[in-house]
Amino acid sequence: MKNNGIYAGILAVLLIFGANFATNADDFGDVMKFIEAGDKHFNNKQYDKAITSYTTAISKLPTNAGGKIDKVLSLIYAQRGTCYNIKEDYVKALTDYNNAIKLDSTNVDGYQGRYKIIVRMVIATAETAPNDAKEYVNLALSDIEMVLKLNPKDADAKKFKEILSPYK
Repeated sequence: MKNNGIYAGILAVLLIFGANFATNADDFGDVMKFIEAGDKHFNNKQYDKAITSYTTAISKLPTNAGGKIDKVLSLIYAQRGTCYNIKEDYVKALTDYNNAIKLDSTNVDGYQGRYKIIVRMVIATAETAPNDAKEYVNLALSDIEMVLKLNPKDADAKKFKEILSPYK
């Protein structure tokens, strides 16, 4: 995952789909301020502060709105999930990655974050619970295949697919 921040990605979504999603211009400005602050904290490796900023941005957007708002929320959830992943809070990371994918089934970062956690689970359980490991392999491979469908040249996905081959 490329995690230089999501501010530019959000701006691109808004330029493509239009910025008229918030109840007023102040709401839009607030959301963007929190996203930008989250990206700054992320880039400075201040993950707790980044999580707080992304959480506030999420709380300022309407839920179940569909369309452009879901794409924006998906990007924020994936980025917050990456913060949790770095902090090794895998349950919260998986929850955020799942939310990102649910909101936008084309969010590559959501799939990448999720399969990387699942691969850790495969490696951790391969010897002690081989049946569980095989189930995790299938989940990870499904996410990897989705990433390769969305981005056929993704080197990480190819590498992780290779890592999983002995566990099939």
